[in-house]
Amino acid sequence: MIDENLLYEAWHLAVAHPNDLHESQWFRLIELWEIGHPADLIAPYQDLIELRLAMTGDKYRYSKAVKTIARLGEAYRRSGDEDGFAGYLADLRIRHKRKTSFIARLDRAGLRS
Repeated sequence: MIDENLLYEAWHLAVAHPNDLHESQWFRLIELWEIGHPADLIAPYQDLIELRLAMTGDKYRYSKAVKTIARLGEAYRRSGDEDGFAGYLADLRIRHKRKTSFIARLDRAGLRS
């Protein structure tokens, strides 16, 4: 659909069936959609972060998740909801507090609630 310039349809189909897209397809679609729709990116970014953190076989999962969290923060800021991002970060830190390497990466990136 993206190749056929049906971005609106592609976005709504992806949101309706989020598990049907590979991570790289989501990032491509987000890149095209983000210009005028920053609030729409929040839920997909959050889902991608959780998927990345669950990939225990990927030694780069934390660094990739932190990069996506930074992009999520930008989506929150562009949509005018900086408090929402702070709340998300606080919740994320609580849910993943046992992942000390991940928490340390968040700290190094300045991603504090």
